[in-house]
Amino acid sequence: MSKRLSLVVAGWLITGLLAIGAGVAVIDRLSEPLTDTGLRPLSAAEVDEALALTSSLPNALPPSVPPSVPPSAPPAEGTPEPAGPTPAPTVTVTTTPAAEPARAG
Repeated sequence: MSKRLSLVVAGWLITGLLAIGAGVAVIDRLSEPLTDTGLRPLSAAEVDEALALTSSLPNALPPSVPPSVPPSAPPAEGTPEPAGPTPAPTVTVTTTPAAEPARAG
């Protein structure tokens, strides 16, 4: 009886390992075309073009930064005066040349 039990356990383990291997292989094959399409790095020319397009738009402020508008009404009594105008946000853009990807040959 113990020999039969060990064969059953070994059979289930082998079946499980084969199922896991097949599942991993199928997921690898199916996920490749789904995830690799949008992950291409931009070239320096594409970055320059996108920056030129963005800088040519009028009032190109990020949506999270409201434009600074002076208050229309004087502050209420007891409210402290602001220290000065709020500085505008600054954006620093650095570009580095893109490395050529290695070609499989």
